[in-house]
Amino acid sequence: MSARYVNTLLTATIMILVTMNGVLDFSEEENETPELLELVEPLLAPTDPGHTVFAQYITSDNCGFCYQYGSPGHHAAKQALPDRYVYISYHSASYGNTADAESGNIAPIMGVSHLQETGGAPKTSFGDATLNTGCGSNTCWDQYISSGGNMHSTSADYVVNVGQSDNGDGTSDVTVTASYIGTGTAASSIKLYAAVTEKVCNSHVYSDGTKGHNCWEAWLLNNGGYASNSGNVGGGTGFETISLSSGSASKSWTVPNNLVNGGAGNMNVVAALFSGWSTSSFNEDVYAAADGTMQPPIDIAVQSFTINNQDGGPGFMTGDTLDLTVTVRNAGADTYSDGGTIELCDNSQCFDSTSLNTLSNAAGSSNTQTFSSTYDTSGIQTTAYGLTGFQAKVTGLTDDGNGGNNIMMNYADHDFTPQADQPSADGQIQIARGSTLDFEVTGNPRDVVDTLATMTPEFETSQAGSNTWSADWVNAPSSLTAPGSQNEHWRFTVDPVNSASSGDYDVRARFTDARGQVGEWKVASNAFSLMNGIPIVVDPSQPENAPSTCPSFPGLPTVKVETNERVSLAGLVCDAETDLTNLIITSSDPSFIAWHASAGEIEVNFQTMQWDSMGNPQPQGLGISINDGEDTNTGTLLFSVIENGQPRWSSIPAQSYDEGASTQLSLAQYLTDTDSNGNPSSVMDLTLAIVSVEPADVLTAEIYGNTLMASATDDDAFGSVVITVRATDMDGQLSETPVHVHVQNVNDAPRFDATDLGSLMVQVDDTLELDLSSRLTDIDDDDAEIWASVTSSDGTVQYNPISGMLTATYSTAGQYNILLSAEDSHGDSSETLLLVTVVDSIQLVWSTDGSTGDIDIAVTDMYYSKNPTIFLVQLSATGLTDIVAEWQICNTQSGICYEQGLESVDSTTFQTGQTFSAVPSSGNGLANFDEVKIQVTAVGTDGFDYESDWISYLATPEPGTEDPTEETDDGTDNEQTGAGDETSSEGGMSTTVIFALVGLVVLMLVAGILGSMLLRGGREEQVDWASAQPSFDAPAAAPPVAMAATAAPVAQSVPDYSHLTPGGQYVTGHVGETVYLAPDGTAWTMQADSSFVRTS
Repeated sequence: MSARYVNTLLTATIMILVTMNGVLDFSEEENETPELLELVEPLLAPTDPGHTVFAQYITSDNCGFCYQYGSPGHHAAKQALPDRYVYISYHSASYGNTADAESGNIAPIMGVSHLQETGGAPKTSFGDATLNTGCGSNTCWDQYISSGGNMHSTSADYVVNVGQSDNGDGTSDVTVTASYIGTGTAASSIKLYAAVTEKVCNSHVYSDGTKGHNCWEAWLLNNGGYASNSGNVGGGTGFETISLSSGSASKSWTVPNNLVNGGAGNMNVVAALFSGWSTSSFNEDVYAAADGTMQPPIDIAVQSFTINNQDGGPGFMTGDTLDLTVTVRNAGADTYSDGGTIELCDNSQCFDSTSLNTLSNAAGSSNTQTFSSTYDTSGIQTTAYGLTGFQAKVTGLTDDGNGGNNIMMNYADHDFTPQADQPSADGQIQIARGSTLDFEVTGNPRDVVDTLATMTPEFETSQAGSNTWSADWVNAPSSLTAPGSQNEHWRFTVDPVNSASSGDYDVRARFTDARGQVGEWKVASNAFSLMNGIPIVVDPSQPENAPSTCPSFPGLPTVKVETNERVSLAGLVCDAETDLTNLIITSSDPSFIAWHASAGEIEVNFQTMQWDSMGNPQPQGLGISINDGEDTNTGTLLFSVIENGQPRWSSIPAQSYDEGASTQLSLAQYLTDTDSNGNPSSVMDLTLAIVSVEPADVLTAEIYGNTLMASATDDDAFGSVVITVRATDMDGQLSETPVHVHVQNVNDAPRFDATDLGSLMVQVDDTLELDLSSRLTDIDDDDAEIWASVTSSDGTVQYNPISGMLTATYSTAGQYNILLSAEDSHGDSSETLLLVTVVDSIQLVWSTDGSTGDIDIAVTDMYYSKNPTIFLVQLSATGLTDIVAEWQICNTQSGICYEQGLESVDSTTFQTGQTFSAVPSSGNGLANFDEVKIQVTAVGTDGFDYESDWISYLATPEPGTEDPTEETDDGTDNEQTGAGDETSSEGGMSTTVIFALVGLVVLMLVAGILGSMLLRGGREEQVDWASAQPSFDAPAAAPPVAMAATAAPVAQSVPDYSHLTPGGQYVTGHVGETVYLAPDGTAWTMQADSSFVRTS
């Protein structure tokens, strides 16, 4: 055999063996990166942004892109910038629900809800800005860090330090210190974001067995509390709020080490400075961040500095001794032993110091030193609202990693003498006899130690200009009036005695503070005038207008005609400050006999009787003059003059009761009777009767035996009523007397008629209108004086008091309350709660048994290559119009719905059933992984929208046909969303293996054909192997065709995976990048923004 035959066969054999070797190697190590990929990217690192960067990272146990790229990317950035980059991992169990409790989405912080996320990973928010989605390489986060991480523009002006120390008792102390080192002004209010994380996520293992870092375990809250999945300890309600106006601030917590899996050694506290925090929205400003791994080697800090007065009170007076105590702590990772000095200073003048001891590291038991001293304030002259500043500082330190916490200021307030304001009268300064006048007393403590509540007021009066000060007329208050308001004050009441001299009076006030410092008197000259009380004759028709110091009005006195009778004037004549016995009463009337001052009685004798047109005796008047020693007044006394032997009435006291009630009065005690000879007769023989009731519409009066019963005509009638009662004896003689009854008004609150308003319903964005004007009434006053208002925490609810119309509009479905308040002019009010049900649409319920529910459905021909037929029928009696059935055909693997249609359904046909088909535009019917989804919408005859849930049906192979799902395309996107499981590559032959086998067959054919040609022709032509490579696009049985040299690939790019040629394969490159191998032999590499660039 010639050499060329041998060479030909040898070459073909070598090609076959090389191909077989590739197949065998691939079969043994199918998970290795294919050797044909030579796309290597350099391992990059983020550049230093010049300040710290904070990130919130959403990841999940079953997220492949998370454990392949996302988490390694964050960890690599942290290793590259250990003192610049800080991040926290919100690690959930599944990317289908990233807002579970395991991720840290618990009250009161709700970390994932804050980012408005519920599913999908990996995602990262830098600087609390919009999340960056997807990660296809281990450097996918670097560009965001290098460009500043969306941190605030003044981020370099803030410093955060985190100190962690194991107490050795199962707990650790955590201290977070924040400082402002800029030249401007720090943010006014800062939220201290703080969380306990696992440095290595032992509690959150990825599906491939790897572990991420900085996984959330607990929130550090205000009031020293913390919240984990085991509960809220300490009652914290949110993050701490700090102020950096003094330069720095620190907060501390003590937490159990078992919060993290691995104890204190695996604990890493993450902290950041936020401008605010919301559990449902993000985009806050983030100023700086730090974690426990950034703890400096040496950090000597003034931990606390207190000032206490040995007297025990707040502030100090000149001569007090103050106790000053400072505690210094090493918050660093190394022991400090290089010396230094702890100094205490009065402003800039230091008065005591001590040497700094050796301090263990933050985790040690001897990492603090306390130094105390006293300070004599005798040399300080206190001033109004003054304070004295003291400074504690540590100097002479070596290699201190944080100089911002070496100094702490504290201030002691001056306790100064209080000062009273000039007292002011609350009302008319002329005090009538028997009246009082209130004075408001306020003052100024002239320090921040005392308040108006801690000071004791004094108040005195004196006749003007006499300086005869006394508190005898003063009623002192027991507590402040309107405490805590701008109008808080002490209210003193001046209540002059009746014997007090009339004229002008001065008042004065002063305060004594809690330390006994007494302020000066503040005088108000001619502060009030005490008026003389003019003696009066009480008006029997308006006895309530008499001074309150007067006895009760006894009623008209009754006297016998032609008889000298003495009548007490108690309750008939009154002087506010002068006793009845000290009055001088005279009269020129012939019926006046004498005034018996010592007894307070007037003696009269009426010679005749006066009768009305009905023959009834009328009251007779007696004009008198009354003098109290200062003023003289005149008036007319009325007497009921009766015949001798007639029944005689004594004065009946006025009666009163509340509206809607009743009263009764036994009249026998007020009656006497005599016979014609003047001998007493039994009152039990008298007959009593009602003569008149004026006015008649307030009450009804009846006599039962000798008892008068007065009852209200209704619940709302009130006023003064005179009931005239007649007594008739056995001789037919009679006499009458008025009984005064006052029915007191009890104001009733306005009333609201809520009839037929029990079930209010309105649709979203529609307006509910109610006319309330006719439903509001006030029995006591004009309905127009009712002030109505409505309140609601949701929706747009308005009430027009002019038209009486209430309107309510809601943008979200649910149940809402409207509180209607109605108040009258007296301040009495009533409330009515209206319940409004707001619906977006009313649900049409799919039947599950063919009889219940609103609508039923049957879908047939749900097979591959078939067009499904849909049958819909209405089961319920709900009136529906504008019925539309919407259908969609979606691919469950890609999540894309590629076909949809709308079918109008006749309301009459809907009662018996309507059928239609869902036809894909491809004309090929349903495909593998297709599902058909149907939803029905309609408008009800009641005006509301109706809508069903989407119902779906999955396409399946028709019985008797081959299932095409046995071979599937394993292409995937670089972000996993939804609640489904990850697809598996098991169960089918790898695409790479198929390519290798095809290549083997082609090579064998090439070798056979070449050998055949050489053996047959014996020609010496040399084969150009470069131009004889087989084409994978030609049929296996086609003869080899020499191909022209292929032009070099032209660089191209596409925005995302959906623009790539279908049918290819995704593989992983040498440095972890994602590469797509297209069917045409080209390779496309995924970029950080999820686009693809052609690389071969």
